[in-house]
Amino acid sequence: MTKPLLGALLFLLYAPGLGAQQASGLPAYAPMNPVAQARSGLYAPAPVAPASGWRWSASLDYASLIEYNIGGGVSYLLDAEVSRIGFTAGHDLSPRYFVELGGNVGSAGSGFMDGFFNWYHRVLGLSIPERALRPLDAFAYQVDLPDGRQRIREPGTHVGDMRISLGRRHNARVQTVLTATLPTGTGGDGYARGVASISTITTVLSPIGTRGSFQGSAGLGYTAAHGDLRRYQRELFGSFTSGFGLRVWGHQHLYAQLFYHTPYYGGTPWPALDRGDLSLNYGWMLRTAGRTWRIGMTEDVYPSGPAVDATFQFSVTWD
Repeated sequence: MTKPLLGALLFLLYAPGLGAQQASGLPAYAPMNPVAQARSGLYAPAPVAPASGWRWSASLDYASLIEYNIGGGVSYLLDAEVSRIGFTAGHDLSPRYFVELGGNVGSAGSGFMDGFFNWYHRVLGLSIPERALRPLDAFAYQVDLPDGRQRIREPGTHVGDMRISLGRRHNARVQTVLTATLPTGTGGDGYARGVASISTITTVLSPIGTRGSFQGSAGLGYTAAHGDLRRYQRELFGSFTSGFGLRVWGHQHLYAQLFYHTPYYGGTPWPALDRGDLSLNYGWMLRTAGRTWRIGMTEDVYPSGPAVDATFQFSVTWD
């Protein structure tokens, strides 16, 4: 898993700039947890400013996860470090409409950063008691069902679902994206949706003074039930975001965004899966001529839900 991550990081550092207009607003965000990726196509899109030619972006996300729900003869255990290398291409159809096509390659394994994440959470004063119940840098992803069946997910590298989006700029501050994901994922149950999904997301971007901006969004999505947990899967989903950006000096910006997603499952014996997902995504951006660099993190604000412990994010967008 380390070699693809190093290759993606080198790509982000040395990708050639293709000129022209800078993007505005907060960066795009999509959940990293396989539980989320295997069910919903909702995400937080970035506002897309009009531009001639193609827009490109590449991103690298690396996350540590721990979900420990064991007892009463049933269990749901997820202990892994996961990565996602994503690529997106976009083009305007007119001053109002644009299209985007995106894909990703993901991986899951035992990783090497549990010790660092434990130190990081101690520094922040955060308690993750589930970590004490598991060995460091060990992989586990399994579900024991009430009827006695056991589902064990294997580590590995896989292609993710392809995303196709059609966007409309209502005005300079409001855009709506209609997006569909195709079942191109190769990870199987627990990693891939296995069916197409469709979502619509409206984003509002509003300046605050000369240095700040507010960005919020609301989304509605549908994914048909599929796989060995279809009995518990919800099919209709909602998402909401609220965030702020601030230009602190020159071309450097700070941002923070809350992302809420309605529950992915219902009626399961594992409380974490039946709760909503609330995450805080924050970081730093450097906007230069034709390119935006981002270094960010995501933390689980609602620790009893199915969100991730921590995610590191690196991305570059150029127009």
